[in-house]
Amino acid sequence: MFKKGVQFKGLFIFVVLAMIACSNKINSQKIDRLESQRALLALNTYLNEVNLKLERTTLENESLISDIDKANQNASASAADAKKLSDQLSSDPGNQKLAKKASKAANKAARDAKKAGKLNVEFGDTTEMLKMYKEEIASTRDKLKDLKSKIEFMPNTNKSN
Repeated sequence: MFKKGVQFKGLFIFVVLAMIACSNKINSQKIDRLESQRALLALNTYLNEVNLKLERTTLENESLISDIDKANQNASASAADAKKLSDQLSSDPGNQKLAKKASKAANKAARDAKKAGKLNVEFGDTTEMLKMYKEEIASTRDKLKDLKSKIEFMPNTNKSN
């Protein structure tokens, strides 16, 4: 009574349903877990990049400290030299040679002071960057912690169905 077309369609539907039942099911929970793990890896990568920037900036900051000390010493020595020559010039105002030396010493003191000032500004900038990197690391670690706990509470769907 059944026609061959209807029998074939029924058999085909039965085979398709059997294949679906036997195959591994990819459900939304598994996809959500994998996407969360991918996000976790991306956050870990970002955290590592920020940690590298922090370390590089820390090294730069430490280098600046020694440069600033040296520049401050040079500026102080140049200023003392300029003051000494200026005092000598005030006792002998007509001495052209001494006036030229005093002028050069004053210019050197100004250059050294300017260099020390620039280094201090750079030091302030790197200190701000260090603060910003530390805050970003703390924030990223909090996000990682939240994401890890989210993944832990997801049902484990690694087993075949």
